[in-house]
Amino acid sequence: MTNKETTFKMLTEELPQEFNFEDYLKNGNHGLKFKHYWFQKNEYLLWKNWKEEEKTDEFKNYRFFSRNFIEHIYPQEDAKIDDEYLHSFGNLVLLSVSQNSESNYKSVSVKKSMFNEKKDTYDTLKSYCIFKIVENKGWNPKQIEKHRDEIIDLIRKHYNHA
Repeated sequence: MTNKETTFKMLTEELPQEFNFEDYLKNGNHGLKFKHYWFQKNEYLLWKNWKEEEKTDEFKNYRFFSRNFIEHIYPQEDAKIDDEYLHSFGNLVLLSVSQNSESNYKSVSVKKSMFNEKKDTYDTLKSYCIFKIVENKGWNPKQIEKHRDEIIDLIRKHYNHA
């Protein structure tokens, strides 16, 4: 069963126990091997549930398009956090080729600055959420876990598994 078929079944019927999306996203230390589908699903759910008062021009200009590269927000180069957090779904975003090559191996603060320099739209909504956290609380294992759990909660609510 594909990821798309799996999530459709989550909406329409009881899903067989073979797949548990929470376990996959929470305990999966898949890093670059995470299925792109879950990043795309996350973008859609963030867009769908965006608060009306936060619908800025950048949000209104946001467009869904194919992104193919998984980028670590906390960089892999000289990482000072455990792999469990480094390769967690909470620390990863799906970017286009050009976005990925621009930000590869840069620090979190540099990536945040690059994100903020783009005035017309957001690279990804997931990036926006992460950099909002970074601005207020920094980016560390605790924040990575919290972001990952917020994503899981969003998906769970979408499928009425709350």
